[in-house]
Amino acid sequence: MKLSREQVRALLRDPRGWLASAFGSGLFPRAPGTFGTLTALPLCWWLGAHTSLLWYVLIWTLIFALGCWSASWVIGRLQVE
Repeated sequence: MKLSREQVRALLRDPRGWLASAFGSGLFPRAPGTFGTLTALPLCWWLGAHTSLLWYVLIWTLIFALGCWSASWVIGRLQVE
């Protein structure tokens, strides 16, 4: 789905929009999912190298919950699923 400039601006005015779009990288016109994933890779590598398995799982569970919360806000804001 292509977003209008107004929709993108509205999303990026709110921290929930930043979270849901992987800090804006998920708004690239081509391959947004790929760019969103590439944004998470350094964090994934760093956490894997510097934390125990328990902390790794807890942190990613928190990130997942924040992602669900922010995506829910975006869905309501844009009126799309």
